[in-house]
Amino acid sequence: MNVVGLDVGGANIKVAFIESEQTPPLTIRTVNVFFPLWIKGKKNLKHAVQDAVLKIVKNRKVDVVGVTMTAEVSDVYFTKEEGVNHVLDCVQRIFSSTPIFVLDVEGNLLPVEEARRKPYKVASANWMATGWLVSRFTVNSMVVDVGSTTTDVIPIVNHQVVVRGKTDLERLAYDELIYTGILRTNLSTITNIVPIGKKFVRVSSEFFASTGDVHLVLGNLKKEEYTTETADGRGKSKREAMARIARIVCADLKMLDEKKIKKISRFIYVRQIKQVAEALKNVYNRTHKTPKKELSIVVTGIGKKILAEKAAKEAGFRNIVDIEKLTKLKISENTPAAALTLMVLNRLERGKNLWMQS
Repeated sequence: MNVVGLDVGGANIKVAFIESEQTPPLTIRTVNVFFPLWIKGKKNLKHAVQDAVLKIVKNRKVDVVGVTMTAEVSDVYFTKEEGVNHVLDCVQRIFSSTPIFVLDVEGNLLPVEEARRKPYKVASANWMATGWLVSRFTVNSMVVDVGSTTTDVIPIVNHQVVVRGKTDLERLAYDELIYTGILRTNLSTITNIVPIGKKFVRVSSEFFASTGDVHLVLGNLKKEEYTTETADGRGKSKREAMARIARIVCADLKMLDEKKIKKISRFIYVRQIKQVAEALKNVYNRTHKTPKKELSIVVTGIGKKILAEKAAKEAGFRNIVDIEKLTKLKISENTPAAALTLMVLNRLERGKNLWMQS
């Protein structure tokens, strides 16, 4: 059975593909395509999804499709319901004769028509696929998935996902969703002051620079890993990134030298680590009895090394596990899409996936 998993976001379209009849060990092909929905427009979403699928599926047959999404959060849609329906319209037009299942926040795989009747159950449910996968490998753990824009904190107790929040609103309230990532986050949402010389200076709340600039300047990212848009539409050289960072205090490169900009960048980086660490501690205190030193913190996402691991250590955790070592699958950069393919496969071919725990 050949399964496609789609994670349709507002900034990135992620696709995973499994051919279950392949010779073991099982491998998952994945692709991540940058598609800023608010810039490209919803009229182009269907073609973008189709192109992303073709990159890895090519001319192979697809037997079933799993869908999850966060694109409905985009302000190109007036309501989440409108966004959910539009994403499903696009997927149905691409896979008009293929069975499609939509993930909901309870971990159910719904037929498309049922998903349309329950738009708030399927909106922004991609974290559940990640939690489900990790729950197959760990008894008690927390998942930290750091992406370009957001961070998910997913507690696992007794092989079960035990989140308090299901909607994004609820997850924000319970520290299970932190709107901070390693590429697209506005620096003014991380701190309202930065050090310059011996003083702290307030920052502008304009979108002058993003976390991608900070991590590029600090050497946490390579230029080619900075895959999203920049705040000013200019390039992704170190000098251009420094210019954007200088602008958050209404300065430029003639006013601030590289040493001062690196000091600002390090300060923001530490603040971002503490932001995620605080959320981790809050979720842990609410959900777990396992001692911190023993609890597994499973890290994934493009920011697993840069932010997830650092935040876990800052929060006092020591047993930090890379999801790729845990699962023996190369899925860090597209975890929800990959996990969804496995979920669909597991539901349809129960008992045949011997690589997973039962």
